[in-house]
Amino acid sequence: MKRPDLVNLTYSIYLIAIAIFGFIARYTVEGDFQFTALIPALFGLILLPMTKPIKNDNHTVAHIAVTITLLIAIFMLVMLIRNLAGDTGFDRRTFIFGFTALISFGVVGIYVARFIAVKKQKNAN
Repeated sequence: MKRPDLVNLTYSIYLIAIAIFGFIARYTVEGDFQFTALIPALFGLILLPMTKPIKNDNHTVAHIAVTITLLIAIFMLVMLIRNLAGDTGFDRRTFIFGFTALISFGVVGIYVARFIAVKKQKNAN
């Protein structure tokens, strides 16, 4: 991946979109506001301004973005497991937690692959 900034931008937008979807779906189905559904949007808004520094090869910001993404992935996996352990079955939350965990771990993998490629290129030169 030659453009980790695009991965970060896309992932940030995904987090914002999935949070809004979860918030609206909860209100539509259950008729109440679940503001915790907006937590992924908060992380998306934190990651979004990191896109330009990542594009400019700011390694510190890139590592912070990877750390935040990994924390989101782990959190979503824990929430998925807790949701599956309950007696709710497969529902909207299970889908959001599972899909976001999958996407988040994929994004971490892309970032790590990029770090490895950059390190190999530096060692080759």
